[in-house]
Amino acid sequence: MMIAPYTTLTLFILLATRAQAHIGAYHKAMYCRNGFSNEEVPAGRFVADPQTGLDWDEFWFRGKCKDFPPPDGEFLELPAGGYATLELAGNKAATSINMGVRNLTEWGDGEGMSASSHFSKLHPRIIDRACAEHPELEHRVALNDSLSNCVGEPNLHALDEANASGSALAIAYKSDIHSVEWSDLVVFSVAPNTPWRRIAKFEVPKDMPACPDGGCICAWGWSPDWCARDNLYMNGFRCKVTNARADAPRVAPAQVAKWCEVPSEDGACVAGPKGIIIHSQQDAINNVPTADITSLQKTQRDGRFDVGHFRSPGYNEKMGFMPGAQNDIFVTTNPNPPTVVVPTGNGNGAQRPMGQCRANFSLKKRSLASQPAPRVRRSRFWGSLFG
Repeated sequence: MMIAPYTTLTLFILLATRAQAHIGAYHKAMYCRNGFSNEEVPAGRFVADPQTGLDWDEFWFRGKCKDFPPPDGEFLELPAGGYATLELAGNKAATSINMGVRNLTEWGDGEGMSASSHFSKLHPRIIDRACAEHPELEHRVALNDSLSNCVGEPNLHALDEANASGSALAIAYKSDIHSVEWSDLVVFSVAPNTPWRRIAKFEVPKDMPACPDGGCICAWGWSPDWCARDNLYMNGFRCKVTNARADAPRVAPAQVAKWCEVPSEDGACVAGPKGIIIHSQQDAINNVPTADITSLQKTQRDGRFDVGHFRSPGYNEKMGFMPGAQNDIFVTTNPNPPTVVVPTGNGNGAQRPMGQCRANFSLKKRSLASQPAPRVRRSRFWGSLFG
């Protein structure tokens, strides 16, 4: 009888993860850790819902979330020259900062709880499906660009891992989240092919300077590829740089990234520090014009499945973001524009050199070399299906 409170809580957490959710970034130093509350709760999708059609106050750091900071003393640590770790999930319940379940899995929806766990023995019918641990995603290679092939559990908005658009971490050298302006927040790391698994690691530039005494403000950003082209995600953290050199250079203000999928046609990518991408919000705050992502004259051209789809601006090569640490963000950096190479892969920075053909790309023992050529879709109806 002593286990009843535990099993009730665990059941609540497990069932909470079953609700269809998108993906947010979780860490103990996050804003809105418990939604619009200062009381600890075991589950919630507070930062996992997409942001669309919002004004500045609603969009920036998720509006009211700015008023619900992490506990004092909690920071997302950014080791200079190392890696910062976030959990990408559809619900707090599927992460290590929940209050009950400790049988965490690789996936952001909590699927794959150990069949030998205490809870699974008490509730075998509930746990049966979870024990599958998404084997269908382990070495998934999508064979066509049907919307029905977009992964929905977890709701990753990608056909497979190679198609995942990438997500970013940005930093502002201010301690008060309410004073952070767009140009203060500079993307310093891109994790290619994320979100996919729950754990995501972001490479930190070795020259990152220390934060003010009260810490810095960081943000995670994600703009999916065409599986959900009008979705956008942003949430905030209190963070601090560790192992910083005393003579580390200052981070320069953010510039607006621009579409540069084919530099010979689109113009060169923006070199140097870039800020977060904003699209599909109210026109007054978008820095990617709505016309650029809804025009049939401005479709993607980068091979495999993306040819002919409306543009999907994301944290990848198509917007000038290289995978890993962004080492050109400092005032001492003299950024040279990237070599003008037509990306022939999916442009999502999938752990490959610029220009390496996606058709020969291999990820986790997968090969796409034998896959059929992508079909070109250019109809107006096709674009209307993504809303």
